[in-house]
Amino acid sequence: MKKGIIICVDDEKIILDSLKTELKNSFGDEFIIETAENAMEAIETFELLRSKKFEIPLIISDYIMPTMKGDEFLEKIHQLSPNTLKILLTGQATVEGVTNVINKANLYRLISKPWDSSDLILTVEQAIKSYSQQNQLELQNKQLRELSISLEEKVEKRTKELRKTNELLVEKQDEITSQNNELEEYRNHLEELVKTRTKELNTAKEKAEENDRLKSAFMANISHEIRTPMNGIIGFIDMLRSQEFEKDEQLNFLNLIENCTKQLMAIIIDIVEISKLETNQVKARISPFNTNSIPENLSSLFHYNLERNSDLELNIKFPEEEIECLTDGVKLQQILSNLVTNAIRYTPSGSIDVGLSITNDSNIVFYVKDTGIGIPKEFHKIIFERFRQVDIRLSRRYGGTGLGLAISKAYAELLGGKIWIESEPEKGSTFYLSIPYVPLNKDKAQKNGKNQLNGFHRKTVLVAEDDDTNFLFLNTALNRINFNSIRAKNGEEAVTICKNNENIDLILMDIKMPIMDGFEAAEEILKFRANIPIIAQSAYAFPTDKSKALKIGFAEYITKPTRLNVLIEVLKKHMEKIPVTPA
Repeated sequence: MKKGIIICVDDEKIILDSLKTELKNSFGDEFIIETAENAMEAIETFELLRSKKFEIPLIISDYIMPTMKGDEFLEKIHQLSPNTLKILLTGQATVEGVTNVINKANLYRLISKPWDSSDLILTVEQAIKSYSQQNQLELQNKQLRELSISLEEKVEKRTKELRKTNELLVEKQDEITSQNNELEEYRNHLEELVKTRTKELNTAKEKAEENDRLKSAFMANISHEIRTPMNGIIGFIDMLRSQEFEKDEQLNFLNLIENCTKQLMAIIIDIVEISKLETNQVKARISPFNTNSIPENLSSLFHYNLERNSDLELNIKFPEEEIECLTDGVKLQQILSNLVTNAIRYTPSGSIDVGLSITNDSNIVFYVKDTGIGIPKEFHKIIFERFRQVDIRLSRRYGGTGLGLAISKAYAELLGGKIWIESEPEKGSTFYLSIPYVPLNKDKAQKNGKNQLNGFHRKTVLVAEDDDTNFLFLNTALNRINFNSIRAKNGEEAVTICKNNENIDLILMDIKMPIMDGFEAAEEILKFRANIPIIAQSAYAFPTDKSKALKIGFAEYITKPTRLNVLIEVLKKHMEKIPVTPA
């Protein structure tokens, strides 16, 4: 079987050789890496390889090249082979160029030079996977079409047979009537299926059209957001070049240029972050965190904004006692920073209040309340979708990319929490963020553990988890409620530990692990420990996965991110079935 081919195009040989080496090291066993130093050479290579029946899933191209730019080149490739995925790898692409290649060549991804090797390799892996899935989907569609034609022929043939039978068996009217009724029922069923499918297709079409409108609005908004600071940067640089200024004026211009650069960088960071979130590249890093550090950080971060607007006041009302918990402090503060940024943007004058409280269900609830323009109730959910804002006119008036709340929602879910809003037009808005409260106070943790688990503190739990951050969370949570815990980093290790340790009372089993996955490990363990409760943990929430787990013999199936209260309830449920070890 022929290897697939990845084509790399760049007019700088050093970059081209470096790119080829990286790709060959990662994909050389499965793909041939071809190179070209300009677009015309690449097109000739592409057509030659196609004529020899080689499969070309991916082209990686520079933007600035002699004779033909990257966007024109990728557009021509798209005309020759729409299924071939395209990655633009450049440090000099214009917004117009990128927009052109997105619209006319279905650009898969833009990667800036100098590239991050891990990001490049991951992007190529995802592109190859996407190309394979698309080909598989097309093959399945072809098979379905062939099956549909076959079924139609069979239905037609069966109909002819029934008509012939009807002519021959006129005297058996009752049987014929019954057959006709069956056929009528079948026809009605088909009509219902057609109506249902038509409705689904119309819904999908409307969704696609809505996505196209959102994409267009987002691109226009991004163009505006990028051009605004770029205009300031270029304008002040031109002024500094064209004439001499006093030192104070020069410093003022440089400060303005720096602020424009920071604004531009923030936009780029948001775009990159939403891309990483959509491809599940962002993980929570759980560690001890003191919430009392938040007020000083927020005050310092927004000091400049509040100095410029004397009509706006920021009030941070946190409890005096220290509140320490297990969470990702960086992402928590980023969420609150995004919420305060939004509040400042849409509150011309008045006040912004930030605070927190601990609820009875062991959650910490933060709030950011403002006296700004407010949001109608029908928009309370969609503002957390990527690229969505209440009104595109507001983005032009107040600025913003429409990504901040989408990123905040994704971060909240990574932390095992949620985010929501209460707001009315002209009455301001209050954003709430709720995350699990995993306290570090030992006495309190022991008390909570005893209250919720009724003394099951002498039990041992095997945690089969390859991710260090997830294990840290589970291990800390189990220790705080006085469970013993043992770790296995893969399914094979989990099986070995269970064979050698009869004191294990329960297993928390991650599904996706190296060497041996959770499904295989559970099957092996249940062969010699048939009654041990095994709790499946997975980031996948598909019903088929849950059904498979329960069929194998898992006692429970919980999805990640794991909420502390859910974990405790599951432990309590299954520990009650195990005799308590005497103290």
